[in-house]
Amino acid sequence: MNITQASGRTATSSTPGNSEPLMQREFANLRVCHLDEERQKLIGYKFTVTDGATSHTAFRYRSSLLRWLDQRGLDLTEDLEEGECQKIVGMYKSHMHLSYADFYQHFDSAHHTKLLSNGKWTLGLITTDDDGIKTVHHLNPNCIYRPTFNYQECREAHG
Repeated sequence: MNITQASGRTATSSTPGNSEPLMQREFANLRVCHLDEERQKLIGYKFTVTDGATSHTAFRYRSSLLRWLDQRGLDLTEDLEEGECQKIVGMYKSHMHLSYADFYQHFDSAHHTKLLSNGKWTLGLITTDDDGIKTVHHLNPNCIYRPTFNYQECREAHG
């Protein structure tokens, strides 16, 4: 099943047991905002990323935002000053796997990262396709052997 939403993202789901990821998503309509000081105090983040009108992720540190963009092959068009927002250049994909074999087939050739999924920090594998588009692979939260990492340590390191 393939679903295209008004935001420009595509979500595909498949039946567990086949070799495709359980859910495939494309993110091509991302924006980032550098919140003003008042909003930073209110929500605890300096930067928010949205996908269309939907919250996508947030960061407490500029370095964390820049690392996240770089890992996914994304760019800013200019320096982002406090109180400003801008469109993020580029797109990336996300594949959530229910099959350990399908996920770990990328282990040796992928860039390894940690990502927040369903409230837990887990292993993410980032691959690059022939067109240069990055795909972030991670295991479904229902996979009982999904690797997880210490929440507080990851929050401090990744912001």
